[in-house]
Amino acid sequence: MNQNRKNELTDQNYKRISIINWCLTPLLMFFFSWPFYRLGLMASSNLFFNYIGSILFALGFSLTILHGHVSVAIGSLHRHLYYEWLTQNRLTYGFLFVNFMTKTSVRLSLIVLALLVQITGIIW
Repeated sequence: MNQNRKNELTDQNYKRISIINWCLTPLLMFFFSWPFYRLGLMASSNLFFNYIGSILFALGFSLTILHGHVSVAIGSLHRHLYYEWLTQNRLTYGFLFVNFMTKTSVRLSLIVLALLVQITGIIW
C-alpha cells in the first residue's frame, strides 16, 4: 500500500472528514432547499408540502455531495472504512449516520419523492 494512502486511513483523518462534513451540511441543506422552495412558491404549492419537498430534495443532494467529499478525501476503495468508523463511533462523530444513506438508490429516491411531494402540493 502506498505510504501516503496509509496515512489517510487514520482516526485523526476520519475525525477531520467528519467535522468538515458536519460544517458543510447546514450550508448544503440551505443552498439546495431554497431554490426548490422558491419554485414551489411560484407554482402555488401548498406550504406544508413545499417545506417537506424542499427538505427531502436538499437531503438527497446534500448526501450525494457529502458522499463525494468522502470519496475524494480517502478514495472510493477505502470509503467503506470511514463508514465503518462512523458506525463504531455512533455516539460522537457518527451521530445520525445510517448505512443506507450511502446507497445511490436511496439518494435518488429522496429526490424523486421530493418531486412527487411537490407535485402533490401543487395539485392539493
